[in-house]
Amino acid sequence: MDKIRDSADILQPEKEETYQFIEKLLSSVKENFSTNRVHLGMDEAVMLGLGNYLKENGYKKGSLIIREHCNRVVDICRKLELKPMIWSDMYITANSTGGYYDLPENTDCSKWEKPKKDLGLVYWDYYHADTRTYEKMLDTHAQLSDNVIFPGSNVRHF
Repeated sequence: MDKIRDSADILQPEKEETYQFIEKLLSSVKENFSTNRVHLGMDEAVMLGLGNYLKENGYKKGSLIIREHCNRVVDICRKLELKPMIWSDMYITANSTGGYYDLPENTDCSKWEKPKKDLGLVYWDYYHADTRTYEKMLDTHAQLSDNVIFPGSNVRHF
């Protein structure tokens, strides 16, 4: 794994070996599961492009790296007839200057890097109890994609 590693827990984008590895993984998923939907995760990759990628290629904005990387992976999914989705926080944090939930009200995402239409963005929120947070986040997601998935939680707040 060393030659396709960006950092300890992140694959290096823009390397052909990385995409060959991902295609083998996704082919295995396709062979072993009956669904064509696949959750690619890509969670907690806040250091994307700041490890070996940075040493080999120099600095590039994280929002561009995540978009280009996702485009390549979506192309692999299309080839394999899979319908991909990822956790949306990677797109939001790569495009903003704050954390996932730190967006100001009425955030304008018109200049943000956006995913391909067939990449589902999974908006996760397991602990907020106020409607306003959900409305703000759903509005942000709607600006990024028409393909938004929400995995709710049954956590109760007392």
